[in-house]
Amino acid sequence: MEEESLLIVNAQVFLTYRQCFAPRSILLRGERIAAVLPADARVPGVRKFDAEGMYVIPGLVDVHMHIESSMTHPREFSRWALRYGTTAVVADAHEIVNVFGMEGQKAFMAQDTDLDIFWAIPSSVPSTSMKLETSGAEMTLRDVREMLKSRQVVSLGEVMNKKDLFSPQETQIQKFIALCRRQRGRDIRIEGHCPKISGEELNAFIAAGVDADHTLQTPESLLEKSDLGMFLELQDKSLTRQNIRTIRKYSLYENIALVTDDVVPDRLTQGQLNAVVRHAVELGMPLGKAIYCATFTGARRMHLDERGMIAPGRIADLVFFRQIRTFVPDLVFKSGRKVYDSRKTRLKPAGKPQFPASFYHSIHCRLAEKSDFVLHTSNPKARRVTVNVLVEQPGSTATACEQRTLPVKDGIIQWEDSDLCLTAVYERHGRNGNVAFGLLANAFTEKGAASASWS
Repeated sequence: MEEESLLIVNAQVFLTYRQCFAPRSILLRGERIAAVLPADARVPGVRKFDAEGMYVIPGLVDVHMHIESSMTHPREFSRWALRYGTTAVVADAHEIVNVFGMEGQKAFMAQDTDLDIFWAIPSSVPSTSMKLETSGAEMTLRDVREMLKSRQVVSLGEVMNKKDLFSPQETQIQKFIALCRRQRGRDIRIEGHCPKISGEELNAFIAAGVDADHTLQTPESLLEKSDLGMFLELQDKSLTRQNIRTIRKYSLYENIALVTDDVVPDRLTQGQLNAVVRHAVELGMPLGKAIYCATFTGARRMHLDERGMIAPGRIADLVFFRQIRTFVPDLVFKSGRKVYDSRKTRLKPAGKPQFPASFYHSIHCRLAEKSDFVLHTSNPKARRVTVNVLVEQPGSTATACEQRTLPVKDGIIQWEDSDLCLTAVYERHGRNGNVAFGLLANAFTEKGAASASWS
């Protein structure tokens, strides 16, 4: 059966290698782009679609993200991402895998979505080791080998355990990397989690095969990591005026991609990768460069070679804007099919995913007791005690460590009379029932409490 053709006319089309817009017509045949033609081109016998002067860019490609951060499942996430112009993602499902292991990964991969989802193998399950933390599962070499059978798997997810990465004895993460690098005919990318790593350690990270980083960057880290050949995936928290100035000054665009990493539910209702692009432009990145870094560079990095550009033979993922500066899509084509129209489309719930019943009852944690939040000293006669404090940093997910002196009364540390908060971590997989405590600064401004489950 001959594939249906469509000629998109009266469009301002993004030219990837020049990073600018120009009048063009786009001929679609089925799910692919058949030709990019002059604006006045005529193709007899083909149905036309008038873009009414709209700007057209390739579908956005988000190469480092976690669907679980949005508190949704792949089908639900798909409908939101597509409306914002994201047509392909590389998802690292290490949150659900930390709870359910490969059963969780398979449950995510089994969901049909209009969004193209490629997968990173979760390397941080657990993020350190079973000796240091209690997770619901542990990723094994057998699991990695099984995931590599899928052509949808394109990378090893963020490697963060530098102790095991640099170990002279062969470790699990070293085996994961070695297995990924042995895949014939496939270049499985090794992604990194390298905050504040510099000098010899950074060189060792890259030498071990980890050649990308998505964590918080500074002007200094942008230059050092770029100079050493590391690919940088910039999420929203790395978008500062100083960083954008550095990127512009040294023309680092070929070496970076814009990504989301985590988009929590309230932010997902406002945007996805398009919001990161908009923010980059507001801080001084030229629009054409920002689009380039949200479409082409990440796709090239992950060898998603059929995406990221409006060109013959590529998949027809197209995003249309009436007002390009707002970067809020008016129309989205996925694989040659219109999937979103701001004037007509109403988002409908994706429906309940087909998860095993056990997935809905995964927290096996004892109830908190009032006595849990009373901190005793080892010396009941002490009047004051020196404590370690986690200090939350403005605009950062990192914490600093400080020491404070707190009074003691009848062997109980009087933390409630200070400006500190008590944080308690309860083991939630039903393995050992452990509870750990810490003191936190710069958290709450008033009396209160909050709780959450993660991993």
